[in-house]
Amino acid sequence: MKKRLKFISFTLLFIIGAVSLVTVFHASIFRAAAEIWIVDTTPDHQVDAILIPGGSLETRPFEAAKLYQQGVSTKTVTFATEVLPSEALGLTRPSHEVVIEVLEKLGVPTSNIEVIHAAVTSTQDEVSATREWVLENEIDSILVMTDIFPSRRVNWAYRNGLSDLDVKIAVCPAPARKYKADNWWQHEHGLIAFQNEVIKYLYYLIRY
Repeated sequence: MKKRLKFISFTLLFIIGAVSLVTVFHASIFRAAAEIWIVDTTPDHQVDAILIPGGSLETRPFEAAKLYQQGVSTKTVTFATEVLPSEALGLTRPSHEVVIEVLEKLGVPTSNIEVIHAAVTSTQDEVSATREWVLENEIDSILVMTDIFPSRRVNWAYRNGLSDLDVKIAVCPAPARKYKADNWWQHEHGLIAFQNEVIKYLYYLIRY
């Protein structure tokens, strides 16, 4: 009985101490967690193409255009996603069309924009489509645009899916609009994004 009480007391003290440390140093802990999680391998040399996956229309194409203007690549590539019911009715536009328009308005010539028509619905679909495109076009290097928290999963997915090809892969995380790596826990969107990506990353490790 005494041993059990000691164990319970020790456990409670440990939990209280851990909670106290997190409370006092939570900003440093959460900031460090984000820095460790985020993958940024943006190169300082030119690559064959900048890939712009679907999603995050308010960040990814804008950052891709910036990299294009900086001379990171002379080619931008996006993906045609699966046609949604609202798109089929003409009520909304396909996301790749929006990406193209953003790129053009930011100075990327139409001739330097390519669309991979594969009706993708996920990162894994995009990896498979990229693999075929790389082989068909003899691509040696790519830079994949993503967001800060998906960057680890995207980096793993592309390196895993293209591991047998002689192609250099870089990942560039576009800054989020509503939060940053040093304050993500103070914003609902940041909390949800980080939580979702941890789950997705584990799923990808198990599934693929």
